[in-house]
This record gives sequence, C-alpha cells and structure tokens, in this order.
Amino acid sequence: MQSNSFSVDSPQNWLVQMAEIFETKVVDNQINIPEHLGHGSIQMHCFSAELNLSVQQIYLDKPLRISRKAAPRKDILPIVFHYSKAGVDHIHLAAEEKKTLGRFSPQGIMIPAHEQDSIVEFPSNEEIITIAVVVSRRWIIEYMQNIPGKEAENLVSLFACQKQFCIYETLNQAMEKAIEEIIQCDYAEPVTGLFLQAKTIELLALFFDKLAQRETTDGFYNLNQTDVASLFAVKKILMDNLENPPTILWLSREVGMSESKLKKTFKQVFGHSIYQYALYNRMEKAKELLESRQYNVSEVGGLVGYSNLAHFARAFKKQYSVAPKQYLQKFRR
Repeated sequence: MQSNSFSVDSPQNWLVQMAEIFETKVVDNQINIPEHLGHGSIQMHCFSAELNLSVQQIYLDKPLRISRKAAPRKDILPIVFHYSKAGVDHIHLAAEEKKTLGRFSPQGIMIPAHEQDSIVEFPSNEEIITIAVVVSRRWIIEYMQNIPGKEAENLVSLFACQKQFCIYETLNQAMEKAIEEIIQCDYAEPVTGLFLQAKTIELLALFFDKLAQRETTDGFYNLNQTDVASLFAVKKILMDNLENPPTILWLSREVGMSESKLKKTFKQVFGHSIYQYALYNRMEKAKELLESRQYNVSEVGGLVGYSNLAHFARAFKKQYSVAPKQYLQKFRR
C-alpha cells in the first residue's frame, strides 16, 4: 500500500500537498488524478478567508495510506463529511484502532484533532466522495455570540475552547441532499460559486444544528493521547459486547478513568451517551441479522441480548420506525 503524509495549516497548502501525493500539480484550484493511479479530481473553492470548500471525488486503482501529522491549533476548522458508500478507514495512532468513516457508518462526519497524529486509508476500486468545509473558528464565534439561547452559547464554548477535541457525528437526510447538490452542481460561472457557497453554508448550518441537539455538559475536557486511547478502548468493548454491555462503573475501572469524566468525554467525542451508543449499535446489529434472513425475530432478539421480545420490538421500532417483524418480511418477499 502506497504511503504519504501531510499536515494542515491552510486549505491552499493542503491542496498542494495532495497534488504532491498524487504526483500531479494544482491547476485553477483543482488537481486531477493521473491515469496511472486512477481517475477523479479534488477541487478547492475559496469563498472567503473564513470559508472554504473542498470536493473530493476519486477512484483509485491501488489502496492509498495517508498520514496526517499533528500540528499546532489553528484558527481554521475542517469539518469532514465522508459520503462514500464503502467509506475510508481512519486510524487514531494514540488509540491504535481503525474505524470506517462513510455515508452509512455512525461516524460519517468528523472534526479531527489537529494536535494528534492519524492515518487515513483509501480503498481501491471504490468511488471515494469526501466533502470538507473549512471554516474560521473566529468567524463562527463572532456569529454565534450575537444569537441568544443556550444552544448558541454551547457552540461558542466548543469552538472557543483552547483544549484538544475531536468530534464525530452521523449524516442525516438533509445533509445527504445538500452533499448530492454540491457534487452534482452543473451551473456555469459565475453562478457556480454562488450556488456552492450557499450549499456550503447550508451544510454547515445542518451540522451545527446536530451539535446543538447534543445534551450539554459542564465544559469540555482537554483530550490527551491517553484519553483518546481510553475512549476508543471503551468503544471497542461496547461493540464487542453489544448483547450484554458492561456497566459504566466497570468500564471506568477498566480504562482507569473516573465515571464522570468517562461519561462526559465519551459524549463529547461520539455525540451520544454510552448507553445510547450501545443501544444504537445493538439495533444496527439486529437489523443486519434480520437482513441476513437466517433468523426469525425471536432469535435475533436473543442474539442481541433481549430475553423479552416486546422490549426488543419496542427498541427496534423506536430507532427505525418499523417493527422487526415487518422489517424481516421485506427481505422474505
């Protein structure tokens, strides 16, 4: 697997580094993937000093590994929307864990921590679509400070925070619609720039709306390398024990972190409480088992840890707006 590295200090420099990785040059804020590597392009749209958009649509003949080097905290904040069906693999070196970021994963959106090393692995023979909105922290803060309400205050606190943080979120239908309109934009200039800027702001607003819906915490923790490793260890334990998730007390002792810090930092990074995260993935596993058509509803409920079928059906319907029996019938037709 080919391996390269880059660091982020400005959108323009990032594009230049991408051009070097793909053995090509930047022409009119765009790089085209050479035929010997695959095809596609990466475009950078610079609307202002405070707001930029990159649109990456590439197809690689061979897998590619890119290392992102840790860098000092900057005013720029990249919000990365991973829209590929197959997704890309992201590895936090501190946590030594690989996770898939994509359209159908629980972590389709990421704000990376500048101060921590990481690796992104791009698959071969798959279309890779990534949208990155690069925005000025100062611009966000100045705008949000003029808006009354607790939600705006929380966003100001987050983006003004001098501590290290990384955030994951899921894509919703409104975001997917905005992304589709961005990648399918066929307007001619000067309308293209105006349209893409409007859609970029829309996508930013939809993301901020999701952040504002998160349950508030008393401040934000400064996440060091050990904290990140601990949080990903907790996530792995949960994913390995979905049918019988361990208690928060047990998890806190296992990773050497207080219960209160674990609860707050887990929600800070993954956007859900430990219980909500386990329940969501428990239902995802149940959905996959139903789709396999190898089990009936009662068997699936048992496999994901439910002894009471009514409780399982209620939890499944709450998440997917359809009863598991009805969902299974779709795949037996």
